[in-house]
Amino acid sequence: MARRFNYGKMQTKATRLLARFNQGRVTLQRNVNGIPRPPDWPTWEPWPDSSRHQLYELDAVVKGVSARLVDGNVVIATDLELTCAHKMTLADVDGISVTPAEVEFDAALLDTLAIDGKPVTIVRDLTVPAAGTPVAHKFIVRD
Repeated sequence: MARRFNYGKMQTKATRLLARFNQGRVTLQRNVNGIPRPPDWPTWEPWPDSSRHQLYELDAVVKGVSARLVDGNVVIATDLELTCAHKMTLADVDGISVTPAEVEFDAALLDTLAIDGKPVTIVRDLTVPAAGTPVAHKFIVRD
């Protein structure tokens, strides 16, 4: 009987290697909505913005996009390939440093990735593997 591949073990190994070979500062910024406006709140009264900005640091490596991924339409030769671990570390909230807290990687469509402080646009998501337990996350990004 063939043994099943242990993706959890591979995820741990990939996380360790990406932490070791981490390049520059790769971050993910998330805006979290605060207290919602009550339905009976008068429309002429301003509602205080209680949203919070969370900044997570990622263990990642960045390189030029692989030639095999370039299709000339969605992915172009000047894009970058960003590979990160399946974890992110909360670094600050609203610009104030906090005690680092590790959480599982969870990028949403409205989150912003930045490489050394420069925001980038996600062109393609190539999570490895595409289904099941993620070992690492690979994004094709454009600045």
